Amino acid sequence: MPGMPGAAGAGGGGPLAWSETTADPNLIMTYPEFLAKKRLPAALIPPGLLNDDKGQPLKRTAAGWWQVHQLYMGASKGGELKPVAPGRTGIDLLGRVQKQLAVIKKENEAVRKAYGLAKGGFSFEIGYPQFSAASVTAEGADVTVEVVMRVNKSLQTSYGAKLYRLLKPYDNFGTERQPFTFVTYQGGYFHPQTFTMHPSSIAMWADLWSQCQVELTLKDRNGNPVAVATPVPAGFGPNAPTLIAYPPELRRVPNFGYLMPEQDRDFSGTRRLGVDYTRGWWYQFTFHLSREDMAKLHSASAKLVMAEVAPAAAGTAQTRPFATGAGTFGPGSSAAEGGAPRAGTPPPSIRQMAPIGAGAGYSVPMSPIG
Repeated sequence: MPGMPGAAGAGGGGPLAWSETTADPNLIMTYPEFLAKKRLPAALIPPGLLNDDKGQPLKRTAAGWWQVHQLYMGASKGGELKPVAPGRTGIDLLGRVQKQLAVIKKENEAVRKAYGLAKGGFSFEIGYPQFSAASVTAEGADVTVEVVMRVNKSLQTSYGAKLYRLLKPYDNFGTERQPFTFVTYQGGYFHPQTFTMHPSSIAMWADLWSQCQVELTLKDRNGNPVAVATPVPAGFGPNAPTLIAYPPELRRVPNFGYLMPEQDRDFSGTRRLGVDYTRGWWYQFTFHLSREDMAKLHSASAKLVMAEVAPAAAGTAQTRPFATGAGTFGPGSSAAEGGAPRAGTPPPSIRQMAPIGAGAGYSVPMSPIG
């Protein structure tokens, strides 16, 4: 009887048996493959854990490699597994810098919007084409066309007030801020205004207005371009709001001078321009036209090309090779041979008046040109 349990116990205490199941070959990988899959930096793992006795790379599952990687990655970084928390002073400083950047961005956007408000506020008068007798050849001649740009009354009286309302929220004091001067029109009088703006806004404002150009296109009877002049600088700068409110005075005839009738006609020759003692900007464009192109001239159009603050519009027609034009903004430049403006002296019959100082409200004559 006692032996029966023992026999049973002997049978239950026999040799143990076990089985080994290999991982799916699609789920095991080498350490470099694990790093590439997880996009992790390599840790300083001993070679004995990376290669077998024969020097072949060991393969483990991603979970197996992750445990080894975490263990030795801490040693690679000197035991620092967690990033350093931001400091109290740094958090406050970074927050104030981010707020300032947001304000500057809004201020710059307001400046761009204020610049765009002037689009469409100018009109043009185009003079009758004149030719130079010295340039006449069997192929053609040099033809000059005068253009006068004027400010529309609506823009002249409202632009300053629009600037005031748009930019007033950014008029803040500060040692690093710069003055921004312009004028408003109310009750028949000009009122000088000065804001203090961020230097980036002042620089952006000057850059936008300096990019303004005037373009002249000569057309045939069907409205197709015959020649397009090279755009010339419109002559604006940071004081553009003041010039819009109080444009410079034009004088084309010197004292006791006489202007030939055809020199004071519009492009069609049916109306008198009457430029003298009016306010605006004067430009002169020179074209080298063939006789064929001269015969096609029927009309002309001019426009102010402003810097794009939105997606650029479609391009204009190209100038024909022989019908090239160069422009002049008087005073201070003249047309150059080959269709590009250069420094020089415009015709001596042109005299332009320019205001002095932002918001001054007065104009004095410049020295006669020529």
